[in-house]
Parts: sequence; structure tokens; C-alpha cells
Amino acid sequence: MSRARLESTADVAVIALVARLAVTIHAHAEPVWDGFYYDLGARRIAAGLGYSEDLVIAGAGGVERVVWQPWAHYPVGYSGFLALFYRVLGDGTMVAALANALTGAALAAIVHRLALRAFESERRALVAGLLVALHPGLVLYSGALMTEPLAATLTLLSVLLALEERVSAWIGAGVALGLATLVRPNAILMAPFLGLLAAGGRPFDELRRRASSTLVRTTSRAVVVGAVALATVAPWTWRNCRVMDACAFVSTNAGWNLVIGSAPGATGKFEFLVGNTPKGGPTCDEGGQVAQDRCWSRYGVATIRRDLGRWLSLVPAKLHYTLDAEWFPINYLREARPDLVSAATHVAIGKGLTAAQHALVFAAALAAIGWSRPHRTNRRAWVTQTALLLAVLALATRCLDPREPSVWPLAVIACVLPFVPLPGAPRRTGAELGVAALILTTLATHAIFFGEDRYHLVATPAFALLAAGIGRRAPDRHELHGSLRA
Repeated sequence: MSRARLESTADVAVIALVARLAVTIHAHAEPVWDGFYYDLGARRIAAGLGYSEDLVIAGAGGVERVVWQPWAHYPVGYSGFLALFYRVLGDGTMVAALANALTGAALAAIVHRLALRAFESERRALVAGLLVALHPGLVLYSGALMTEPLAATLTLLSVLLALEERVSAWIGAGVALGLATLVRPNAILMAPFLGLLAAGGRPFDELRRRASSTLVRTTSRAVVVGAVALATVAPWTWRNCRVMDACAFVSTNAGWNLVIGSAPGATGKFEFLVGNTPKGGPTCDEGGQVAQDRCWSRYGVATIRRDLGRWLSLVPAKLHYTLDAEWFPINYLREARPDLVSAATHVAIGKGLTAAQHALVFAAALAAIGWSRPHRTNRRAWVTQTALLLAVLALATRCLDPREPSVWPLAVIACVLPFVPLPGAPRRTGAELGVAALILTTLATHAIFFGEDRYHLVATPAFALLAAGIGRRAPDRHELHGSLRA
């Protein structure tokens, strides 16, 4: 690890930190929407009250009384992270803003380090790091008390550590992935993909010849990372078993989210269930939080089984709501600080953020294609990659239609193609596969549940890293197609 590369990583982190502090100092505000609950949980943890809420119930003679109640509707990870800062620095709004700014700086630094491993190019790594450091949506989002930046930071840290060949690094990757799971439970889906990093560094023909040893390395890495991740989460799961009405892995909102994306009348985006029970469905208001969530889960699964085709037909809509716009950062700021955001400013920034999102996804899709000249590569490789390029460009003319944009198909291409050993493809690395897996697991999660544009922000750093690989050449004639290197 050269001194120059470390200095470059530090420069990227400082740029990211300054950009985020500039926004948060000017626009810090009381938390709103889900941020209110993350902040509430953090304050109670910092005060020594645990992850809990106050429940107001009617007592004898109509006198209300407040009862302390353990809570787990939202994942605890982000609240626990904020609580560390609140305990040391106090619970002012600027403290949360500082925590978010530091998270953003760490995220940009990790992306820079991953890009160095992915492309072995300092120029491309700098582009990837700066895309994250100065991404307008991520910078603006640092003022919101939301989970996505921290989840992305921890998940990508697990990828970076899992690239190493030391078992101690795999253990570190498992701890990072476990902490990410406490922030966003679907992060645990990354564990099997981190095993694939063992394939990095070998051409596909070598992988075929050494299938047995490759399988052992892949499985052992995935098992170590997955087991340590589960062990990291286990104390919280045990806490839920002890203090809740039943056991819950991390939180008690999975069933609720499943119904939102499957109930009769579901549109693919968020719908508030309280006071708006789906037609013909249960109220799920009896018992404790775990019992209620299991009630929602049973109803959601039953609804899917009853009409699987309708549920599958919602997948495009869910991906549309997840990927095709980026309004949430400015929506949050306008809700929290309406004095700072006029109606005209709101629209202008929302459109600008969305345009940046579309450009990033398009670039990531193009980066999955190998660029070559017929005389430099074999004919089959050139034809394959040229056909892919033309197909992506043709698709982009439809996906980037400003009247009705739909970039999610390009996002699918960006995260799936790296796993496909096509002739003439750019050399794939373990780092690139791990980053693509973050996008893939994010899309899979929201295809099952529901979509909202804030949810793609956890994958935005991954899109940025992939986009930095645009224009890579296909292997020359004497090189093996579709090769992988560490």
C-alpha cells in the first residue's frame, strides 16, 4: 500500500467531509419521517434506557400512565451508531450531522480503496472516489437521519476486507457485514457473494480446471464471513428473544413491508398500513410487536401464494419506484427546513438529482461492456461486445426518455453482466463482483417488498465505482476472454 495511494484516499475523504459539513452546517434540522424514530432510539440508548419507547395507556379512573416498552420495529444499528456520538458529544442536531458527515467521508475513502483493487488504476479510483465524495444526492442526504449511507459504508467495508486472503480479514469482513445487517437486515444477503471474491484472479478456464479447490476457497470464505456476521447479530437477536414477546432476527417490520408490496391494491411503492388495512385483510393489532409482524407476514405470504402472477407483475413498478427518480434528499430537507427550500428550488434540485442518478446508472451499464477494435480481439469477442453496446444504447434511448424515464433495466444490466463470462468482457475482479452484488441484492430486496427512491442510495456508491470503469478494453487476441484477476 503506497504512501501516494494512501494520501489520495485521504484527499478523497477530506473532500467528502468538507462537502457534507458545508451542507449540514447550513441546513441542519430536527429529524423528520423515519429519521424521527432513529433519533428517538439513539437518544434513549444514549440515556441508558435501551432501545425502547414510552407507551401511554389508560389507567383506573381515566388517568393515563406512561409505560416503558422495549422496541424493535426499526433496525437498531443506525440508532446505536448515533447513540455513540450522543453519549460523548450530546444529542444536538449538529452531532447527528457530524456523524453523518464522517460516515460519508469513510464511504468515499472505502470506495476509492475498492476501486484501486477493482481497476488497478489510480485515475479510475480517483474518479470513483470523487463521484461518491461529491455526488449531489449523497452530499445533500448527509443532513438526513437515514440509514442508507451507514449501511453502504459497512457493507462495502466488508467487501474490501473479504478481498484479503487472511482469515483475520475475513473475520473483520464478517463483523462489518453483521453491523451492516443491524442497520439494514438485507445486508446479510451479501455473505454468499463475498465467497465469490475467492474466484478473483483466475481466468475462467483455470477456474474450470481447479473447480474443486476454487469451490473450497469460495465456500470457506463465505462460511467464515457469514458465520461471523450472524455471530455479530446474535446478541441483538437474543435481546429480542428475552425482552420482546417472541424472537426477532433484527427488527419487526419485515411482515409489514411484505404486505405493502403484495396486498390487494398494492402499487409497488410505500403505502401506510395503520388505519388503512388492506381490503379483506387482518388488522394485526393484537399481541406484541413480533406477533403483529408475524401476522402481517402470514397475510403477505398467503396473498402472494393466492395470486403469484399479480405479485410478480409488480416487480417492474417496484424497481421503477426504487431507481427511476431521486427526490428524497431534497424532499427530506424541504420537510425539515421549509424556510430553506422554496417550491421552485425544490423542483429544480429534484430534477437535477434525478438527472445525475440517470447518468450514473447509464454509465455503470456501459462500463460492463468491453471496448475493443476488430483487429485487437478475436471476432467472436468483438461481435459479442459490439452487440451488447448497441443493445444498451438502444435500450437507453427508451430508458432515458425525459417524459417517462425508466432506468431500472440499465441498473439490472450494470449489476448482472459482471457475473456473466461473455467473450470480450473486461477483466473482472473480486472487488467489482462484490460491488455489483450490493446493487443486485438491493434490487432483489425491493423487488420482493416495495420501492421508494431513497432505497437506491445505499447502492449509489456501487454505481459510482462501476461507472468509473467505463471504457475498459476487451482482452487482446492472446488473452483469455472473460478473465478475472484479483
